[in-house]
Amino acid sequence: IADIARHDEVKDLCMTTNAQGLEKRVWDLRRAGLQRLNISLDSLCKERYSKMTRGGHLSDVLQGVEASIACGMQRVKINTVLVRGVNDGEIDDFIRLAKEYPLDIRFIELMPIGKLGEDASRRITSGEVLEGHPELVRIAPRDPNQPSEDYAGEGFRGRVGFISPVSHKFCADCNRVRLTSDGHIRMCLGHNEETDLRAALGRPDEVLLETIRNAVFNKPCGHAFETMFHSQRAMNRIGG
Repeated sequence: IADIARHDEVKDLCMTTNAQGLEKRVWDLRRAGLQRLNISLDSLCKERYSKMTRGGHLSDVLQGVEASIACGMQRVKINTVLVRGVNDGEIDDFIRLAKEYPLDIRFIELMPIGKLGEDASRRITSGEVLEGHPELVRIAPRDPNQPSEDYAGEGFRGRVGFISPVSHKFCADCNRVRLTSDGHIRMCLGHNEETDLRAALGRPDEVLLETIRNAVFNKPCGHAFETMFHSQRAMNRIGG
């Protein structure tokens, strides 16, 4: 983080984390130059959280969230994937967090990636949530390229955002590019095409830069979620 933050060209430095062990690291991360945090949290129920994460500790996440606010992170976002029949009974509890704390609660629509995601009946749309919460009013985005549509209510300290790639396709504004841990650039979650950067490593820098340029310039115009798309990677092998 410190090495990246030294570059003046880097205007925004954010990390996505499951927050296991975050509390004891976040102050050092902030001092190193980390500006924002996205924290994955799909349940506020201890038992359900442990089951969904295969052994994660909810207390670690909540303590990490508190420490992130205390250390002065510019923004702390909670990413919650809603799944019908699993955590949809907790929607009110998550919205309450946005009212009581300076947090962005972002409900992410279940994408057709992985076994669970390919069951469309599990998907909950933003419209369903908003219908039950008329107190939420659309507000202006902080960033014109952000994937979420933001809402807030009277007295809210934070925001409620909806990222809805299936029901409200936002591909025209998407500027996301992902680098996987095994050295591939993936231009779109809804396509399997990837560019392997490892072959360019060890060669002149211009070769690597040109490989990246070609990949970015060929980013698909839109995802293929609506065409029986099947991802060859699970989300935990793609990254944020």
